[in-house]
Amino acid sequence: MKFSAKKSVLGAMGGGLILRIIFSVLIIPLIILIFKIISIKSYTLTIDGTKVTEHGGIFNKYDHQTLLTNVVGVDVSQTFFGRIFGYGNVHVDLVGKRDLWLNGIKQPDKLKEFLQQYVNTENLSTLLTN
Repeated sequence: MKFSAKKSVLGAMGGGLILRIIFSVLIIPLIILIFKIISIKSYTLTIDGTKVTEHGGIFNKYDHQTLLTNVVGVDVSQTFFGRIFGYGNVHVDLVGKRDLWLNGIKQPDKLKEFLQQYVNTENLSTLLTN
């Protein structure tokens, strides 16, 4: 009677090693992607009157409110892919307050046009002369 045995690929590499590789290459990025999608979906931006409210967060919730009374300028920046897919970053420059950095906004040019009406040209001219 003759018996022959061959090493399997899983046996030589260790079955646990392949599972760890699969886990680190596929599962971890998938978990990060799902977490990012949920955090993007939980973000809301509301502009009513002269008040901007940002609300979001998954585990740690935040709620920021800013008045648009002293807007100096509104800038839009878009990457190559942002121009293709219609999203970009909007920077609202406010006098004496924290600036608004709105990242990943759909149709940033329309938001810029809307926010342009809040630019306070009277305060801007006094700031430039002083």
